Amino acid sequence: TVNYSMLFIWLIVLLAAMSLVICFVQNTKVTEPWANPAQHRKLRARNRSRRRTACVAFGGLVAFALCLTLVKDYDTRVIELSAPETYTVDGDRILVPMDSVNDFHLHRFEYTTENNVNVRWIVVRKPNSAAYGVGLDACDVCGNAGYYERNGLVVCRRCDVVMNTSTIGFKGGCNPIPLSYEVADGNLVFALSDILAGEKEFK
Repeated sequence: TVNYSMLFIWLIVLLAAMSLVICFVQNTKVTEPWANPAQHRKLRARNRSRRRTACVAFGGLVAFALCLTLVKDYDTRVIELSAPETYTVDGDRILVPMDSVNDFHLHRFEYTTENNVNVRWIVVRKPNSAAYGVGLDACDVCGNAGYYERNGLVVCRRCDVVMNTSTIGFKGGCNPIPLSYEVADGNLVFALSDILAGEKEFK
């Protein structure tokens, strides 16, 4: 039963659909005898009511089938993260040119540690501001599922929550884990030690 549960569900849907079709066909015309026109109209009204009920129920079955197929596929779809972008390593610092992240879109970066762990972080310029939303590509709620951009919005890949870009960089909720940075000589400067401290989030 467990191994073939979907088969049983589809068989039930098929049987229910067949029953509704039969119900609809059987009520397309009055087959019972009637004594007068008023009784005939009453029987025809009853048949119309039964056909409508069958149509509504059939519509429910169609909606159920869509939930088992299209809606399920959409809900379980795998969203690929964008490829990490380039940066410069300068001793114990990582430099990201500000010009490359000034377009208000999500930018992802990745550093591979000595333990072969890929530590990811994201940068997005905040709207109507010169500040940047910066954080690890992970959060305390959904782990290291990561974030992606959808229609200009930053979205958690696991729970589908839309981030308020203005709050990225602040701790709490599904926000990315904050990551410190400085601005110097046209670059966002990250301390390599801060990147390495985030290794535990991606193991």
